[in-house]
Amino acid sequence: MQTMIVIDVSIVTVALPTIQRDLDIDQSHLSWVINAYTIGFGGLLLLAGRLGDLIGRKTVFIAGVAAFTGASALSGLAWSQEVLIATRFFQGVGAGLAYAVAIGVVITLFTEPRERGRALGLVGFAQAAGASAGIILGGAISHAMSWHWVFYVNAGYSPLDAAFSLMPLAIASALTSLTLYPRLATRFASRSLLVNGLTAVTGGLLLATRLPTDPLYAVDILPAITLVGAGSGIVMPAVIATSMTVPDLRDAGLASGVAATSGMVGDTAGIVILTTAAAAHTATLLSGGSQPLPALNDGFHVAFGIAAALAALAAAIASLLLRRHAPLSTPVPR
Repeated sequence: MQTMIVIDVSIVTVALPTIQRDLDIDQSHLSWVINAYTIGFGGLLLLAGRLGDLIGRKTVFIAGVAAFTGASALSGLAWSQEVLIATRFFQGVGAGLAYAVAIGVVITLFTEPRERGRALGLVGFAQAAGASAGIILGGAISHAMSWHWVFYVNAGYSPLDAAFSLMPLAIASALTSLTLYPRLATRFASRSLLVNGLTAVTGGLLLATRLPTDPLYAVDILPAITLVGAGSGIVMPAVIATSMTVPDLRDAGLASGVAATSGMVGDTAGIVILTTAAAAHTATLLSGGSQPLPALNDGFHVAFGIAAALAALAAAIASLLLRRHAPLSTPVPR
């Protein structure tokens, strides 16, 4: 379910031009196809997490999956922008209900440290794989069939070149989160895993700041995305483990909701900061007489540099402020 929820953002993004054309959506309203989903999703995370603690996480999770699946089917049948935006909102509501309690369910089901490490590794893999799979599926489905089918994927049913070029990132993330993280989590504290994982991410982003306008994939791009993927495969489950360190399992739902909300806010703010910085730098260079391609590339360099600085700052904060906890511990009910 985690994979499907993450897929649903990237898969629809790729299909937006086709959706706009078929439903005759004004450019000013097109963003609401995405925003309606994220508002419904983000608005319920904290409430849904606490609701799971009070009435049962399984109940909330099943309700979320049912709402998400039903709204996905209705989105695929949408005949107007109003209908699509409305069903996307309810799709986000279902996703929020399920996502908020999912990590809490994992924490309470897997109490043995090694098994919990494997489970958290799978959660990290699901999130990384969902984003990459969404881009590939969105491009393939909307090209081969129609945009309606990108929603039917959730009910059970050139972007491909760029998507496949990023596959090493997903593969590296999968390998580290599924195989390396579970082993390391039982031997080292989350603090150590976060610092080292973020250091790898920083290194990959710094390599990206040196990309030329005509890069060679194997030489210029592959090392950078492999480092970022490998580091992310350690960081994502380690962040989840740290955020879910609660003394009482009865509060796991609330902790899960807080973690999910923090992640969503961070993702949104990060995208805004990086895209704004890149666009501003590119515009400055263009106004000074630079050619479009070099100016755009330099704008990306600025964005990658800021991202690297933020990753390095996160590593420093983790090193200085997080306590040297023992490897994955088990909360004890009061």
